[in-house]
Amino acid sequence: MPHFFEARDGARLAYRELGDGRPVVLVHGFFSTAMVNWVRYGHAESLAARGFRVIMPDLRGHGDSAKPHDPAAYPRTC
Repeated sequence: MPHFFEARDGARLAYRELGDGRPVVLVHGFFSTAMVNWVRYGHAESLAARGFRVIMPDLRGHGDSAKPHDPAAYPRTC
């Protein structure tokens, strides 16, 4: 099950966590989600079994995170 937090602009963003120990953050690819990239095929579970706290955000516009329609809600990257 995803956890949620509120971004500075009020968008509801999702993340998943698995395991305990030293944290590692896994970021999904474009057009994907944390579930697809890291949970479904066992990558997160494998890292958690090795003693890591696996943190997997769903980036804005992906997965269980908010998908605002206003282009201003998506910062420019370059």
